Amino acid sequence: RRQRQQQLSQALSVSYDHVLYLGPASLDHADNNLPVVYSLAEAISGVSVPFERAFDMAQDRLTASSAHQIAEQVNTLLKGAVHTDVLCLFPAWQPVIGALAANRVIYDLLDDHGSFDHIRADIMVEEQALIAQADLVTSPHVGLLQRADLSGVRNALVPNGFDPAALSQAEASHPRARRAVYLGAIESWFDWPLLMQSAETLSDIEFEIIGRVESLPPGPLPANVILKGEMPHPEAMKRLCEASVALIPFKVTALTRMVDPVKIYEYMAAGLP
Repeated sequence: RRQRQQQLSQALSVSYDHVLYLGPASLDHADNNLPVVYSLAEAISGVSVPFERAFDMAQDRLTASSAHQIAEQVNTLLKGAVHTDVLCLFPAWQPVIGALAANRVIYDLLDDHGSFDHIRADIMVEEQALIAQADLVTSPHVGLLQRADLSGVRNALVPNGFDPAALSQAEASHPRARRAVYLGAIESWFDWPLLMQSAETLSDIEFEIIGRVESLPPGPLPANVILKGEMPHPEAMKRLCEASVALIPFKVTALTRMVDPVKIYEYMAAGLP
């Protein structure tokens, strides 16, 4: 699957010489002191910056000295690019942003970070500072743009999507089965009791769960609930094409009210209700 940051970066690279992507995993524990640049596409780079320890974007805060050192390393990577966009996806990058030699900073506001139960309490203060520094704030959900203080900041609603061409190699090998499918990670917002009750009521339907399990079910699963784990995206698309209905069994919370799941677009492209 082409991720959102790749698609945004590609769109930005049309008008700018270079796009640098700073994501949640860009700070990495390493034994050497050399940053690593990796290519995402033509004129689009990601960066992995060595850090003295494992850095948790949700819990840790960059010190002023660390932020300055990281900015120097990234600026070295940017040298020679006449026009550079920096696409930032997480508030923890805020102390670095002001020192970057970038022409334009875009902050992609993906989630209501304050609603996560495992994130540090002051993350929203850092996020608001990042918004004030940004030249453009994008988001897949209008509710996130309405919640943020965007006074004087250019902003744009950029919904998620899916390229139907990815289904070209995923045609079903047999008629659609009596199967309900869920595609995606199983996190704390996954409503296991709802899914289990549905499976018990509809015992003649197979419930197939495709994705990484981070939140365990509260008890034994009904026999018709099948955990498939993670699988390559083309194979997952094929499973969608063989199912009859798709599921998004999320709990209704402040967090899930402001999401725009890519799986919705994948489900629609596969013709699933």
